[in-house]
Amino acid sequence: MKINYKLGIFLIILIVLVSSINAQEKLSLNVNIPTIYKEVFIGESILIETEIILIEHKPDEIIDVLIEYFVKDEKGSIIYKLSETKGGILRINDVKEIEIPNDIKPGLYIVEVKASYDNIFVVDSNSFNIIKKPFWDGDDKTILIIAIFIFIILGFLYYELYKIKKYIHYKVNGKTLFKEKLIKRR
Repeated sequence: MKINYKLGIFLIILIVLVSSINAQEKLSLNVNIPTIYKEVFIGESILIETEIILIEHKPDEIIDVLIEYFVKDEKGSIIYKLSETKGGILRINDVKEIEIPNDIKPGLYIVEVKASYDNIFVVDSNSFNIIKKPFWDGDDKTILIIAIFIFIILGFLYYELYKIKKYIHYKVNGKTLFKEKLIKRR
């Protein structure tokens, strides 16, 4: 009975391998992320270029291909999922823009695209890096608000100092002029 169990597992693996080789003969998929989108800040978008080539089918027949997009973290958890159906005769080219959520952690992420039709599917993937925004460029403008508040306080203090200097200058000049009898009291 153990031999039959092992033989069954071997046959299943063989069928999966043969079907994936057969799928690659009928469908080709290439996923590319342009170089400028290989490293993006949190909250920005990435572009995914997808090229699907339909092989071994009638050239006048339009094939509907289901395209599924997945964004996964290093652990394989799905962060983003999108699916759409596109029709094509020989080739389907697509550019998809995906916005990176603001609550995501910096690190390495993988875009995985699965294209399928008539129980034939192929999968391709590409990676990109998400980096943290510099503190001065964040959505949280607290530093800008604090800087404006400090400038307002400094402006107020400068104005008060100006008034005190003017008052002291007036007092000193008035007393000096009175002592030297250049001005008279009224």
